[in-house]
Amino acid sequence: MWLLKLTLAVAGLYAAVVTVVYVLQSWLIFPAGLAAFGPDLPAGGRHVELATKDGERVVLVRLPARQTPATPRPLLLGFAGNAWNADALALMLHQLFPEHQVTALHYRGYAPSSGSPSAAALFEDARRAHDHLATDAKAGIVAIGLSVGAAVAVDLATARPLRGIVMVTPFDSL
Repeated sequence: MWLLKLTLAVAGLYAAVVTVVYVLQSWLIFPAGLAAFGPDLPAGGRHVELATKDGERVVLVRLPARQTPATPRPLLLGFAGNAWNADALALMLHQLFPEHQVTALHYRGYAPSSGSPSAAALFEDARRAHDHLATDAKAGIVAIGLSVGAAVAVDLATARPLRGIVMVTPFDSL
């Protein structure tokens, strides 16, 4: 009898955990609240707002090259991991690649962008960002995606011409 009670208790606990994970899956994948406001932008840095087809507002952070290269360099378009702030990603890329212009996308639902994050929305917003930047990117655009952002970069590479793509700690299933 005690074995039956133990089995039912374990099964009930397992069912409860699975239910909680199922209910919270969007928050677990896109924990916008953990990606609080980033650090201050350096001189010349700015935020650019883009309107989406469904009336939301997504924000890009743009940082100019700190060094003027002898030949034009591709613009770097960054897509952060699920708990990263786009300002912090842009600053990191700016430190690593000072001769490149750097832009990073604040996902929907991640301040200061509006709306709710979803895979479809991120893919659409990445395309909108690319289209907005393409006229300024004389040497092309390189997409850089970290973790969840790697999926956004790969989707963008299937939809728009890119000079290159860099995936940092990508995942193979979600």
